[in-house]
Amino acid sequence: MAFQAVTGMLSILVFSGSSLAIASAAVASSSSSFDPYQPGPFTATHETYYPFLYANLTNMLDVWIPDTKESVNSPIIYFIGGLGGILPGFPYDTLFKRISSYGVTIVQAWKVGLNPIDNY
Repeated sequence: MAFQAVTGMLSILVFSGSSLAIASAAVASSSSSFDPYQPGPFTATHETYYPFLYANLTNMLDVWIPDTKESVNSPIIYFIGGLGGILPGFPYDTLFKRISSYGVTIVQAWKVGLNPIDNY
């Protein structure tokens, strides 16, 4: 799915593990000057949201967004990390900041003590 193809609509992509790398390449491949070894045009920002601070949140959320004052129609990747969502987002921080620098929002839900079997 190309980044330009989602302009004006909300796109949610669900990936786990190695599928994310393929998806991120597909999102960024629409740019003729795409270089995966260089950051994109945006600075990425990472935030963690905790359920004890937000009423209807049941899991922790790590979110990477393109940090800009411009209006950006950003596709969303919902990522479930290793071991079925028991790992926080910090192991993926470098990768997700790079992907987010190309205008993609990444959301990863996780929970300490979660039984991965309950996710399926």
